[in-house]
Amino acid sequence: MFKDFHYQDSINGDRRLVGFNPANAVGRTWWRDRVNRDFPIIDGYYIVDRKASRDIITGIEKDLED
Repeated sequence: MFKDFHYQDSINGDRRLVGFNPANAVGRTWWRDRVNRDFPIIDGYYIVDRKASRDIITGIEKDLED
């Protein structure tokens, strides 16, 4: 989906949860600087509820995508 993030659209079969994994230094820096909440991590993915994921996706698209 994004070159600086790995994205998973269902965590453990729960479609209400989305996983984000910063794939490189750009993604990790963006996440640290832009996402102000501590989300739990499972298998390297930050676990986010679907509502919050929409804002994160919008931010990634705005700030990082070509």
